[in-house]
Amino acid sequence: MPGVKWNISLILLLLCMAATQKQLQSQPQNQPQDQPEGSADSAAYEAWLVGINRRKPVVANARLAMAETVKRGAWDEAKLLLAFMDNRQNNGPWLNGPERLLLLTILTDTATLLNPAALDPMLAETWGVAGSLRPDGVRDRLRYLLRSGAASASDRFDGYRPTEEERRFFNLLLNHLTARGLRAQESLNTLVEQFAAQYPRSRFLPLAQSHIRRQYSEQVGGLGIQAGYGGGVPVGELGNRFGKLHGIAVELEGYLSQFTLSGAVQFLSLAVPAQFVAAGDQWPAGDASMTNATLSLGYELRQGRIAFTPMFGLAAMSVQSGDAIRQQEQAIQTGFGLGFDLSGVADYRIPFDEGPHINVRARVGYSGGALAGYDPTFAGGILYFRLGFGLVYRPYVGRAAGRGEESE
Repeated sequence: MPGVKWNISLILLLLCMAATQKQLQSQPQNQPQDQPEGSADSAAYEAWLVGINRRKPVVANARLAMAETVKRGAWDEAKLLLAFMDNRQNNGPWLNGPERLLLLTILTDTATLLNPAALDPMLAETWGVAGSLRPDGVRDRLRYLLRSGAASASDRFDGYRPTEEERRFFNLLLNHLTARGLRAQESLNTLVEQFAAQYPRSRFLPLAQSHIRRQYSEQVGGLGIQAGYGGGVPVGELGNRFGKLHGIAVELEGYLSQFTLSGAVQFLSLAVPAQFVAAGDQWPAGDASMTNATLSLGYELRQGRIAFTPMFGLAAMSVQSGDAIRQQEQAIQTGFGLGFDLSGVADYRIPFDEGPHINVRARVGYSGGALAGYDPTFAGGILYFRLGFGLVYRPYVGRAAGRGEESE
């Protein structure tokens, strides 16, 4: 019996040792759990940050630790860590201007948030981060935390008993830091105008007008696809042979600054009132079909959501006898001839916070001079009009009045 008890004790001891080892292995290596206490130059902070990840510089660990501290809602710990980071910024700040502003807004640091001189460089987004740090997503994480906790931040700010003017400005700042997209910015611009009307002598007004109010415009480049339907009439000698036309069109467009490069193909049906002879071919009465492909360059004149674009370019045109869908086997064809195209496009843009946007448009144009080579009686061209809509991927970007950089 004593031998049995000894074996049982040995087995229990081994089980306890294995459990302890497994627990130790499950603990993150070099990952201190508790933030140290101490002054801004505390050596304990240095050791704590180094221990988070020894393969990364201290500044990288400090930035990620700050994001995690804020995520936990540990405001006092975040303030201590920020003081340490400010004390250690030998080669430049460890948080850039936008990141610092997001953090101070989350912490509702009224001493800074109600000081226009301190806010201006952060709103201007001119600070860089010291060292060659890889992108770590800290700015996006802080923005997400502020956006998700905006109501809480507003309540904490109200706890400082601000004036109504200060409360209104903090609301502008909060919206500026969390709002994204054209329509949200348009609403924020309206709030800035209301603030200016109510507080024309406010010390915060220059900041609101130069940094928070942003006028949005289209990105330099973009792409679009359009589809439309319309009709028209042949003109010149071509009008003596064919009647009214109608059909669909597809357009692909590229945008660069105010220039538009458009490639379009129209598939049209034409009426043939009476039979006729051209180029030795007997064209029967009834129906005919036309393909009109254009390549045009335009210059966009935009005012807000409305734009007008005059365009000019080349047209390649072909006509063949018979219905456009049920073509005859022995259809008469002119073959493609090369001419010119002149047109004007009117667009109304329906923008979304994120693209693509919807375009509603009307296009009027004239394609001519392409078929005279087939037969002189085909001289002239077509006057067309069509309505359509399309998708445009050309994001809107905002520009603050006080600087030339584009916003995110």
